[in-house]
Amino acid sequence: MDRTQIERFASGTGDFERAVRGLTPAQFDARPIPGTWTIREITAHLYDSDMVGCDRMRRVIAMDTPLLMGYDQDRYVARLDYARVDPAAAVAAFTANRLLLAPVLRAQPDEAFGRAGVHSERGRETLAHMVKGYCDHLDHHLSHLFQKREMLTGRTT
Repeated sequence: MDRTQIERFASGTGDFERAVRGLTPAQFDARPIPGTWTIREITAHLYDSDMVGCDRMRRVIAMDTPLLMGYDQDRYVARLDYARVDPAAAVAAFTANRLLLAPVLRAQPDEAFGRAGVHSERGRETLAHMVKGYCDHLDHHLSHLFQKREMLTGRTT
């Protein structure tokens, strides 16, 4: 396991906070790229996704080969009323969740990162794969957040 991924996991919280800092309600709800999620919807998605991901990682650490259920992110957007999510609360919860899991990950012996669960759609996934995957997931959505932020404000931060 490349333990730098754990630090990448923990430090991503600052990038997320910076991506949404100072935006107005209108900017959170604008669609500068038609047909894509708003910044508010991306923020809510990152919160929900990370809650699921951190639960999966905890279960892989604590249990023997747990089942990791998939979910439909588009149904989450449609049915969980992402248009009303408070972005500041979502970012705060995302940050707290990662900062609580990071010390647990740091305390794991190297062999723990080879532990795996079975994803209902993708099959076997190791803890190491999940840590990297949730880092990559955040980076993917941050690129969209910063792009939309620049389109709406003329600057990235």
